[in-house]
Parts: sequence; C-alpha cells; structure tokens
Amino acid sequence: MTCADCVYFGLNPRDAGVFICRRYPPKSQGIALPAPGGVHIQILALWPSVTREDHCGEWEAAPKVISKNH
Repeated sequence: MTCADCVYFGLNPRDAGVFICRRYPPKSQGIALPAPGGVHIQILALWPSVTREDHCGEWEAAPKVISKNH
C-alpha cells in the first residue's frame, strides 16, 4: 500500500516528474523572493509532494480500469 496505488496520488500539473497527494485541500505557503529594496512574499497553494514509494495512513485503493476490448 504505497502512494503509487492510491486514489489520491497524481502528477503535479506545474512540475512534470513530481507527484502530489490530493487527500486534503492544498495548503497556503509563502515563498520569499528577492525584490528591489527588500523581499517580496509570494503566497502559493500547494499539495504535498510525495514519491511512489511513500506510505500514508489515509491510503485508499485507486479504482481498477477495466478494458472493454476483451
């Protein structure tokens, strides 16, 4: 029972090759960026990054896809 087999597992639409967990809504996070005269804080809504091998107590099996070509 790993993230790769979970219904909440998915690809990050903004970063190819990075996987995310969508079990809960994204969380707001601030990122400090250099700006003229100081720092600018950009607020983003992000889902947690995960790997295929991660484990979680919230795991639920992804639905099986059945082909009609049999």
